[in-house]
Amino acid sequence: MNYLGKSKEELIKELKKSQQKYDSLKEILKKDSTERKEIEGKSEIITQSILDIIFILDKKGKINFMNNSVEKTLGYLPKDVIGKSFTNEQLFIRFLQMHNGLYLV
Repeated sequence: MNYLGKSKEELIKELKKSQQKYDSLKEILKKDSTERKEIEGKSEIITQSILDIIFILDKKGKINFMNNSVEKTLGYLPKDVIGKSFTNEQLFIRFLQMHNGLYLV
């Protein structure tokens, strides 16, 4: 008897069961990850091909995402506005001038 009164064979059997559970969970996570990546890829294609500006702000008004339409519509590259405060930027003023309001989702 070894660990907590179990024989070596019992411990090996438990270890194999644990390994099988681990492998099974790993496969599920891999499948979920693959499916998530496919969905993200499709979402990216959709959001980047829409003519309207799509953006995501955090609770403080910082821009976390903006699609490519911001360049065509307002002349800004998404990489130049992501991370900046939407309310403190000229971008906000230009956006309001071009639209009669905001569509919030």
